[in-house]
Formats: sequence, C-alpha cells, structure tokens
Amino acid sequence: MKKFNQLIKNIFISKNLKLSRFNQDKVKSFLKKIKIIDSGHKLIRIGANTDGGYLLPDILDQVEYCFSPGVGNSDTFESHLLKYNIKSFLADGTVNFNGKHNFIKKNLNSFNDDKNIRLEDWISEKLPPPSIN
Repeated sequence: MKKFNQLIKNIFISKNLKLSRFNQDKVKSFLKKIKIIDSGHKLIRIGANTDGGYLLPDILDQVEYCFSPGVGNSDTFESHLLKYNIKSFLADGTVNFNGKHNFIKKNLNSFNDDKNIRLEDWISEKLPPPSIN
C-alpha cells in the first residue's frame, strides 16, 4: 500500500494538485470496481500525446460525427479526426473558440437556455434527420 500511496502523491504533485488525506478503504473499494474490458479491436491514439488525446478502437471508418462538449481551447482530438473524415461539433460555454470545427458557445446540460443545450437538441440541430426507407 505504501507504493500505491506514493504513486498517488506523485501523480498529484506532477499535476500541481493539492493532496489531502483520503479514505484508503474508499480508494480500495473504487479500484476493485475498475475492470479492463477487451473490445476485440486494436486501440489507436487520437489527439495530443498529453491531455486531449484518447485511445479509441480502430473502427473510425464506421464513425461519421463527433460531438465534443467542454472542449476548452484545444481541438487536437477533433482535428485528428478530420484525417478519418469525421466531422466534429464542439460546445463549450466557457471559452471563445475560433477553429475549423462547428462550435457553439453553450454548455451541455439537461435543459436549454441561452447558455446551455441538451444533447438531444444539439444533435437534432446539427445532423440531418435519418432517412426512412
């Protein structure tokens, strides 16, 4: 447990976060719930090699759109998706964004108003209605 505590401290210190005492039983309980699940697909890294990068299944040829709420000032993930012909829609009410992606200055929420939008409404505003065959 000593190595685990040191690892947590090092992570907090590297991110300039304040570390206070935490309940070890709660942490142990949480860690027991985390499971690695094999998706059956090779993973590829999309986005930056730091914050803003993610490991995704290598099935991006099956994806047409990306909806990214809370993007901040970085669009490295969405820009990388352009290489796969994936169109991205970004939303963040806390920043002014001037990039090549479709952006709305709203936060994702459970209601709509001048500063917030529901996911369902955001999608229906941006995507064409599904065709009925």
